[in-house]
Amino acid sequence: MMSDLKDVITAGLNDYMESSARTLQARAGVLGPSDIGFCRQKATLVTRETQPTDSVPTWAASVGTAIHNYVESALHEAHPNWLFGSIDHVKIHAELPSGATIQGHPDIVAPDLNAVIDIKTVNGFEWTKRNGPSLTHKYQRHLYALGLMQAEILNPSEEVLVGNVYLDRSGANPEPMVFMEPFDPDLTGEIDTWIGDVIY
Repeated sequence: MMSDLKDVITAGLNDYMESSARTLQARAGVLGPSDIGFCRQKATLVTRETQPTDSVPTWAASVGTAIHNYVESALHEAHPNWLFGSIDHVKIHAELPSGATIQGHPDIVAPDLNAVIDIKTVNGFEWTKRNGPSLTHKYQRHLYALGLMQAEILNPSEEVLVGNVYLDRSGANPEPMVFMEPFDPDLTGEIDTWIGDVIY
C-alpha cells in the first residue's frame, strides 16, 4: 500500500512538471533565455526537437518553481506596482541584431527601479559567492532586459539594472544573496553570436 501511494504521488508530481510551460516549450524546439549560454550542443538538440532518451530527475526544478511562486507572491504583497512572472504573466520577445528572437517570462520587473531581477534557487551559496552569476544567468537576465526595453516597459534612455536573487533551497542560508549591475549593451552581440553558432 505504501509503495503504491509513493508511486501515485511521484507520478503526479512528474506529470505536473512534464506539462509545465517551460518543458513544453523545450519539447517544441523553442529556445528560451535559460537555454542561452549554457551548452551549445544541448541548445542545438532543443532546436531540433530532440526528445530525451532517458528520464531526467525533475525534483530540483519542481522545488525551484515552488520557491519562485512563493517569493513572487510574497513580494507582490510588498510591491504591488512590480510585475511578477507567476502573477502578471509578462512575456518578452527580445529581438537580436541578426533577427533572432528569444521569448521568455521574467521573474521580477521593477519599473520604478528600471530593473529586472531573475530568481535562482541553488543548493548552497559557496559556488556563487566565489564566482558570481554564471554566464547563462547573465545572458538570461540580459535578454529579459532587452525585451523589456524593446516593449518600453523599462526605459532604455536611463540606466537599466539587471540582477539575480539567489535563494538557498537547502535552507542553510535563510537570507537571499543579490547581485545587481547596469545593463551591458555589449552582451547583445555576444549573445547573438552564441545563438548564431547554435543555428549554424
